[in-house]
Amino acid sequence: MITTSQMRSSSALNGLTKSELFDLVCTLNKKGGPEAHEYEYLNKCINSIPIMLSKELINLEDVENIKDQCDFLKTDSTVAGHAKLKPFGYAGDYLIIDKIYRKKVSEKYFKWDHHAMEYRRCGGGEKQETIF
Repeated sequence: MITTSQMRSSSALNGLTKSELFDLVCTLNKKGGPEAHEYEYLNKCINSIPIMLSKELINLEDVENIKDQCDFLKTDSTVAGHAKLKPFGYAGDYLIIDKIYRKKVSEKYFKWDHHAMEYRRCGGGEKQETIF
């Protein structure tokens, strides 16, 4: 499992492996999502997924397996889940805009919602739709 100290270590990111990526997702899911101090590392990992795909370090089945582990992506009550499920046919509908504007978070997955809102605000996620 990836520890918080490994999350802060730049050397952990440089050689990110498939196993480490899965461990990170598992670790964060077990504790209900990332804490604010973990956002930077998580964002780097998310942004590295297309690179890992292009270098064939992971494949689309691996990405689907990661998504399957993330229950917060299976409900439209979360920001990321709403964007993924597109209940009104597209990711940027009025409800998601309202959730973000009002900072409305899911009770169960509030840590993931806080991260999703921060990730978007900081310019992350340019390629997120193709991943999630």
